[in-house]
Amino acid sequence: MFGRLCLVIFCAVVCFFLPWQKEVLSAEVQTEFKVGVWEGASYFENGSFAYCLVGRLGNNRKYLMMLRAPSVGYALTVYDTSAPFQENATYKTFTRVDNSWTLRAQGIGATNELLRILIPENQVQRALDEIASGGRLRVDVDGIRKLSVSLRGSRKAIDRLEQCYAENVQLAQSGGTTDVKVIASRRVKRLADAVGVPVPAGNLADLRSRAESLDATAVIVLGLALIDLPEHTLYEDEASSLISLAADAGDVRALYVLGRMIQMGLTAEAYDGHAEELIAEAAAGGLSQAI
Repeated sequence: MFGRLCLVIFCAVVCFFLPWQKEVLSAEVQTEFKVGVWEGASYFENGSFAYCLVGRLGNNRKYLMMLRAPSVGYALTVYDTSAPFQENATYKTFTRVDNSWTLRAQGIGATNELLRILIPENQVQRALDEIASGGRLRVDVDGIRKLSVSLRGSRKAIDRLEQCYAENVQLAQSGGTTDVKVIASRRVKRLADAVGVPVPAGNLADLRSRAESLDATAVIVLGLALIDLPEHTLYEDEASSLISLAADAGDVRALYVLGRMIQMGLTAEAYDGHAEELIAEAAAGGLSQAI
């Protein structure tokens, strides 16, 4: 776990703690994950999913965190002990990624060490894209530089945050039944867009029914949906088998998706050379996105 971090969000306490800091929390860690230098977790309150969080260390022992919660959407959070914030006080914040994107927004003191910056809904996609492709993020608060952090690995961190959120929302919505509502993560949306198939959506049972016709598009969509499910590792063999079925039939979209699944570690196969061969075959077959 990373950092001496506690964040109060809508009456919930989000905490990260070092071994010497043991605190009684109203929000409990459900699952933890690590993506390079980024670390995160899903949090539950009273047995229900509350939010997913991912973050990393910045300059001078300060932290950047990205949060996604069902009730508030996306937020950036700055952890800084050098100049205490006032709880519930508002601050003018200026967030910049390289020189390509800026966000001027009101920050709210969550605790005396944490400042929360909500990302407006109409700017979320641009913000995530810029953070994912950027080199460095800087945050100024009331004209004073509070944080400077490298964004190396941020694309994978955001993908993992999205996966965390989608898995937990799906699990909550399924209520333990097999009628799971599919909510595609960013990585699956990108794969679907790259090969021109519909983004997986709706109920899993309906997607399975459509795939029974062995229509290549329906089979690819179901395979993509399976790798986004809670406990998705249990479905990776089924997903790769479905995509392989379409690939063996010569579908260039399936060749590309299977290659990318191997590269992302979503199949039992770990040989990148085969992934490159599949993607090259898709390119040779006329799939421009594979070139």
